[in-house]
Amino acid sequence: MLYALWILSLTQSIFWSVADSNVFYATILNFVFIFLMLIWDRMEDLINAKLKPRDSEEKIGIFRKIFVVYTSGASFKSGMYFFYIFITVYTALLAADPDFFLQIYPDYLQSVRYGILLLIAADKFMDQIVKDLKSQI
Repeated sequence: MLYALWILSLTQSIFWSVADSNVFYATILNFVFIFLMLIWDRMEDLINAKLKPRDSEEKIGIFRKIFVVYTSGASFKSGMYFFYIFITVYTALLAADPDFFLQIYPDYLQSVRYGILLLIAADKFMDQIVKDLKSQI
């Protein structure tokens, strides 16, 4: 839930501050944000696999321990899925009945509403790339 709120604030910052409320640029920057966060998530997985102690007797340093604890909780990617699912449901309900819900920042919603499609496609694509690379080794 906290990750989803953080993503909300980041995407709003992208929309208002970086893209200057331009829906086209905000959409592109949100897509870049999704790709970067998925790459970051993959890098965390790789680093975490290298840093986890292989033997229960092995002692680990404080920075390594902090990183292992950080990556053993809910992932940022889960927060992204939660946020974009919420946005998709909210915008679908708004499209079905615009008067039922208070329409908050329609341009902002337009800039993030297709994020779930890109998130799913890019996540599956990265899964396939990793699978292909593992089969080559």
